[in-house]
Amino acid sequence: MHKLGTGYTQYFNKKYNRVGSLFQGPFKAVLVDNELYLKYLLIYINVINPSELCEANLTAENIEKVLSFVEEFLWSTHREYLGKRDSIIIDKGLLGEIFPNSETYREFAKNMLLTKQYNSAESLFLE
Repeated sequence: MHKLGTGYTQYFNKKYNRVGSLFQGPFKAVLVDNELYLKYLLIYINVINPSELCEANLTAENIEKVLSFVEEFLWSTHREYLGKRDSIIIDKGLLGEIFPNSETYREFAKNMLLTKQYNSAESLFLE
């Protein structure tokens, strides 16, 4: 990752006649070592992160609004897991086995929001 970041920064700086760093801080990685953490990450990426575009703070009152928003959000794989879109470039792989149907995925996502389980997983995220 270091080599990729350095190479791209050099390319970008040369192309746009600029100097200095392009990325804020070094590359970070966290080992995904259990299934629950993997599920949390998927919901964080597909639901919680895009939901910040419509609601800054998740509350019990706005969960339905958030879920409606992310069901129409085009820039995540949420619609694939809900069965609303069948992209030829998305391979669900292991996550397709963990969430074998759209109801399993939908219930896990909604339950995670309702019980605020994402709060307990936030210490595992890089932000």
